[in-house]
Amino acid sequence: MIKLFFLKEKFGYKVGLNLGLNIQLDEPVYTLGGVVLGLPVVYRTIKVQIGVHEISCRIAWALSEKAPAVLGRLDIFDNFHVEFRQDERKTVFTKV
Repeated sequence: MIKLFFLKEKFGYKVGLNLGLNIQLDEPVYTLGGVVLGLPVVYRTIKVQIGVHEISCRIAWALSEKAPAVLGRLDIFDNFHVEFRQDERKTVFTKV
């Protein structure tokens, strides 16, 4: 299970390995555009804990260190109202 926290560094391949993710040699690799063009990824479903709430969350694990830490809309925003309090440097998650 992954507890949500803020990463000041990029969420790339090494971070995924440290979290226990792995990749098979014959596994399909997809290419994403957007934040980082041409980013190779594999898809995973992981357990994420936000406060006392635990959910299954689908992620795209970047196979590169060029990936920024991005809070995705899929699953997180379906399960939580997310409030960004810029002046407090705080993000508040309220379970839907």
